[in-house]
Amino acid sequence: MLDRIDCIARYQRKITSWPRAMSMLIVTIVLIVMYFQFIRPLEIYGAGAPHLDVRYAVGYTHADVLEYFETLGAEGRGFYARTTLFDTVWPLCVGFCCALWAPLAFRQSSWVVFASAPAVLFGVLDLAENIGLWTMLFQYPEVSPIVAGVNNFITLSKQLMIPGWAIALPVLPIVAFIRRGKTTKRDR
Repeated sequence: MLDRIDCIARYQRKITSWPRAMSMLIVTIVLIVMYFQFIRPLEIYGAGAPHLDVRYAVGYTHADVLEYFETLGAEGRGFYARTTLFDTVWPLCVGFCCALWAPLAFRQSSWVVFASAPAVLFGVLDLAENIGLWTMLFQYPEVSPIVAGVNNFITLSKQLMIPGWAIALPVLPIVAFIRRGKTTKRDR
């Protein structure tokens, strides 16, 4: 297990550089802000109901999916499919961004992997969730109860990763800059 952690951390160190990490942080922040602006009409289409991938802690049932898709209407379902495409990009950026900053913030391999794991898992689970959402949108009105159930499980699992990436995204760059400042002072 420790060999695997070291291997992952070595790979993260190999792809990491200060310019790459800074660029990815800027891109990620811009995409997050753009996404939350872009999805606003979804609330109107859904008559105020939260979209499926943000039903925190409670998730959704097959009946909830059918009711929500019916409320959205054809135009709203099309918009949801487009927002889901954009929703695939920024969570993957969050994962990649944290994977780049972790080696700059920590020397120990276990810390590098541990610090970036929630963000990477968030991105991967969000991708899987979005594939499930597209599947349900394309199946509508004959949405499979199995697809709805599996996707709900993925949604709830993804939501468990949110505190980890929400802490890691701002903290890893701060720790990295503090560490860099201490290294620079010692080198003088």
